[in-house]
Amino acid sequence: MPHQSVTDQERIIAAAPFETWYGSLQSMFSQMHPTTQETPRLVTNQENNDQPIHRWYSLKESFAASLPTWVRTWMQNQYNHTVQQVCDPFLGSGTTGVALGTLPSTSVIGIEYNPFIRFVAATKASVSSVCTQSLAEQIYKLTHTLPSYRTFSVPDLTTLRNETYSPPANIQYILGEVHRIHNLVVDNSIKQVLLLGVAAIINDAVHLHKDGCALRYHPKPMDVPLNQKLLSRWQYMLSDICQFQSQHGQTNTPLFNVYSGSATNLKQLHTLSTQEIGINNKIADTSIFSPPYLNSFDYSEVYKLELWLLGFIETYDMWRELRLGTLRSHQAIAFPPTNHLRSDHRMQHIADQLDQMVKSSCLPDKQRSKLSRELLGYFDDMYLVLCEQWRILKDGGILAYIVANSRHYFLPVATDVIIGEIARCLGFEPLDLAVLRKRNGRTRQKLYLRESVAFFRKPV
Repeated sequence: MPHQSVTDQERIIAAAPFETWYGSLQSMFSQMHPTTQETPRLVTNQENNDQPIHRWYSLKESFAASLPTWVRTWMQNQYNHTVQQVCDPFLGSGTTGVALGTLPSTSVIGIEYNPFIRFVAATKASVSSVCTQSLAEQIYKLTHTLPSYRTFSVPDLTTLRNETYSPPANIQYILGEVHRIHNLVVDNSIKQVLLLGVAAIINDAVHLHKDGCALRYHPKPMDVPLNQKLLSRWQYMLSDICQFQSQHGQTNTPLFNVYSGSATNLKQLHTLSTQEIGINNKIADTSIFSPPYLNSFDYSEVYKLELWLLGFIETYDMWRELRLGTLRSHQAIAFPPTNHLRSDHRMQHIADQLDQMVKSSCLPDKQRSKLSRELLGYFDDMYLVLCEQWRILKDGGILAYIVANSRHYFLPVATDVIIGEIARCLGFEPLDLAVLRKRNGRTRQKLYLRESVAFFRKPV
């Protein structure tokens, strides 16, 4: 019997039961708050480009510097909850830490897996301890001393050795500045600021653009010399530090705490000195985080130039190991399968629904295998994340996560309420779901295309 192809209309009809399920899950929340004129800007990073400290290096995928404050205010107004000890298991470049770290009686613990992104956050966290006089002296020294003309070995990354993408002179300049900074006899906090300035101009040094899940060829005029761009970066970083310390004082205490590790296992973390630690039970009264979205983005790929040029990654084996440890939100590498949801009897109905989703005709046969691994792996990982948040959150604590829903071919995935159902089955009490932005895809299936923040309480 000849194979009958599935029409688009049939695929849309096949998605209807899942949309019905999402509707039932959505009803768990006390209130649904629709998007307002104010909220869409909260999930973009445009304002960060003009915000002191945040602007040092703002990830393309980061949210607005004002979002953590908005969430904190919501918790205060809606639940009479005072935010004091915050855990952000997906710290990223430190937006939550910078936004909340200066508030009275508020401390932030952040965990970040990607070593370069963690370096960005840690550098921002050191803003209170940097000696501004020493930093100014080193900036003057570096910009008024001619670098050596030695040739540096280019890291063994194909992209960096492609002269169309990576002009050799520019790569040598970046490597030379990194080398000079490492050789300075100064406090490590000074080196971190200077190195972050170098990292921030890497995008200006190559004919590549961070576009979604990859770096794409994008010719650039490069009419401003890199040394001028770097000096400009260093100058406004110094200005931000001076401004911060004039308002809050200079102290050896970091603005927020940064740890190396995975959000799926907070019992195995490392300090920046590589000392192994573990977060004990019930250390936070608030959890605010935004996990990688289920959108196939591999951030170790998007930020690979920074990882390799600053020496966080030196071999392809190291890079593969890094990618294997990331949250399974992408298909860039073959992750080993797991059955975390299926092994918890409370989650059986969720696992059953996910199985039906990946087997449905909403997905094309050629892509089904990869998409199935991504979808099932993502929610298995988010189950572990929520288990850890249940363990470390104090009784009566509030959890809030920011996430976007997605559509894979004709399969809509309402990530916000699926994660919410996992949280509810673990014991969290659903509170509110606030829709921050509607996403207008080119499809009839727009009902659940949105970015939201979901609020839960851990019962007393």
